[in-house]
Amino acid sequence: KRQVQDEEGMETFARFLLRYKRHGISRDALLALSQNRTESALIVHRAVLEKGSYDLKLLSVDQLSEIRSIRSVDILLDGWKRIRKDKKAKTLKRRIWLALMALTGENLGPLYESWRSWWQQHRQEGLKSPRERSRGQTVVRRFGFHRGTGLKGLKKLDKKRILVITGSPCQAGADHNFDRIEDTLARLEIPHTVVTKKEFNKSYSLQGVMVVLLNCTLFWSHCVCPTCKAGETTVQRLKQCTGCSRHIPEEDKLNQDAIRRIQAFVAGGGYLFTEDWGLVELLEKAWPKFIGRKGTSQEEMEVNILPRRFQGSHPLLRGIFGYRKREEEISGDASGKTVLRRFRRALEKVKHTWKVDRESPLIGVKSPLVQVLLVSPELARKTKVNGIVAVTFMVSPDGRRPRTGRYFGEISEMQGGRVLHVISHFGKQKSDGDEYTLENLLVNFLLEAKSRWDIRRGG
Repeated sequence: KRQVQDEEGMETFARFLLRYKRHGISRDALLALSQNRTESALIVHRAVLEKGSYDLKLLSVDQLSEIRSIRSVDILLDGWKRIRKDKKAKTLKRRIWLALMALTGENLGPLYESWRSWWQQHRQEGLKSPRERSRGQTVVRRFGFHRGTGLKGLKKLDKKRILVITGSPCQAGADHNFDRIEDTLARLEIPHTVVTKKEFNKSYSLQGVMVVLLNCTLFWSHCVCPTCKAGETTVQRLKQCTGCSRHIPEEDKLNQDAIRRIQAFVAGGGYLFTEDWGLVELLEKAWPKFIGRKGTSQEEMEVNILPRRFQGSHPLLRGIFGYRKREEEISGDASGKTVLRRFRRALEKVKHTWKVDRESPLIGVKSPLVQVLLVSPELARKTKVNGIVAVTFMVSPDGRRPRTGRYFGEISEMQGGRVLHVISHFGKQKSDGDEYTLENLLVNFLLEAKSRWDIRRGG
């Protein structure tokens, strides 16, 4: 659709956002504006930074960092001036600082006065050419300057801070991990520690751990008899034994003590990520009144996804939705057709898809305190359930009552820990076409966890 670019239209849009700034519709509307990188959008962002809600201001700052104009710098500095004495706006101040670094290529530190003085001297020179970004094969090459800077902090973590729990070696020699999150972390160059479920079950300490990530693995009882032959019929992704009447059952699952330790870890402010069968193995046992299985997918499928209504400014969805950013140089033929083709590619809307495995447990939400982040109407039609793709909730310090996941304020005021669960796996979601949606979601999760970790330790 054609972008609205006239000033009158943008002023009307700004009034709409401010009028409904306490309503969810304003989040989705401002998220949609991320598709507009023209200077006309600055009218809206100026209004939001003046009178918008806190989470809308954060979203506007992100979008301003992508609009290369001296007016963007003016608006950011004006917004910073209004909050420079507000001790509760630490996240917003830092976000503005990083946006200024992205636009100017300078790093003058976290002080407003330094930036204002420098801009007064250099404004007439305009903005430098954008820095060349990494062209690696992970979500990193799709990050803006903001989260790219945060990712550098994750790379400096002690490997003890991030713990991946994976499947134990099988006696029969088979690998029963349906995913290896540790491989994703390795590609992102994020330090981490890996333990098997059997090792974790033996009173493995979570002291000093910031985030726990549970691989989706086979935890059902299954036969490891070396003389059995696999038949064609499958149940729970397991083939039936044939050609042998002697069976050796084995299971690899978290025991009750391990589940209790994870419950206490999250209640104490820790972050927990689970995927696919982790819903059944862990979540519905740890927090049965809030989340559980609601049927299974009958076949493997690829579905389109979108943010749940009114969740456009949620911090875990930051940078996932919008137009694809292309910064390719036009080489070779510089004819009008070539330029037009490149321009159209630059405005190509990102196709967000999600691949779902056969027999993936569908997510059932049992409490309004559990927040749905991503949905798929297509998944709902095919499964005739609810189409939920990703959910999150926060757990109160008492460990019994999850707090609402609908938190958009200053991160230092958050209490307890957070749980994030998605259907299916990382190994299914790394195509270029879906803009590494799951990796993007995971990095946002890790960045929030690190911010909480730093705050709790006075960093």
